[in-house]
Amino acid sequence: MVMAKNFLINALGIQDSGGITVLNKVLNECSTNISNTYLIICYDNKNINILIDKYSDIPHFKFKIIVAHGFLYRLYYENI
Repeated sequence: MVMAKNFLINALGIQDSGGITVLNKVLNECSTNISNTYLIICYDNKNINILIDKYSDIPHFKFKIIVAHGFLYRLYYENI
């Protein structure tokens, strides 16, 4: 019996093409593992929104978009 697991993917701070490419590869690999749930925390920007649209039909992906871009918000989400 396989137990479902929850995973947090911290995508805060990913904005440029290199980070987006890596995140896309990770999400692509995770999309095939339907036994787990993935919470992806990210800032609201154009490149992230493209990935969100691409993976919006994956039911075990939950995107949490953070609008505020302050250091304290990032510190909060990365540590709490």
